Amino acid sequence: MRDHWMLIALGVVGLALIVMGVVWGLSRRQCRQLQARVAALVADQLIDSMLHLPNRRGLALMAQPLLHAARRNGDALFCLVIAVEGLAEVNQFHGRDVGDRVLAAVGQCLRTHMRGTDVVGRWSDTKFCVIGPGPGSSLADIQRRLVGALAQNPPLPQTSWEPQLSVGSAMLTPWEEGTVETLLGRADDDALAHQALHVPTRGRRHTDDAPVYPVGRRPARKAQR
Repeated sequence: MRDHWMLIALGVVGLALIVMGVVWGLSRRQCRQLQARVAALVADQLIDSMLHLPNRRGLALMAQPLLHAARRNGDALFCLVIAVEGLAEVNQFHGRDVGDRVLAAVGQCLRTHMRGTDVVGRWSDTKFCVIGPGPGSSLADIQRRLVGALAQNPPLPQTSWEPQLSVGSAMLTPWEEGTVETLLGRADDDALAHQALHVPTRGRRHTDDAPVYPVGRRPARKAQR
């Protein structure tokens, strides 16, 4: 009788182990599905769906390890904000689909002509952002290369859109205590200043200060004689 109960007990334990194994298998599968859904949700939150570039949040997240590495190596970190000019007119007269074609061409141009160590992303509807190690190059040189490349392979006839870009920049030196948000904010302010004042870059490097005129004001014109 005792052996009989022992056999029953062993059978119950064995069945319980089998059930636990099935439940564990289902849980692992469900965990993988949940992880995939979370990853897709995170991607939606960090990647621009149209251009497949990091969005504003994605840029800030990807720039964080770049800043840590730059400070660890005693290097600077630079940021560019590139504004696409004339896009509002393209959207108005040709439609947003055509405007999206212009944005896609600018995004591809940035991917091609920026360094492999640079992170290229979409900053806003009409702006892109580039973050990378070092002090960066001449703004005039960057603008000339990008506009030249777009002119060679224009997304639209120049009668519809002539390649025009405004480029702003900022830099965090190794001894500064600023954050990624500090860097991004400075570069965006510089781009806004260039757009508002129409100040040519004149070979200014990322290490230079922002334009001397405040945003929203233009330099006084000389009186006509």
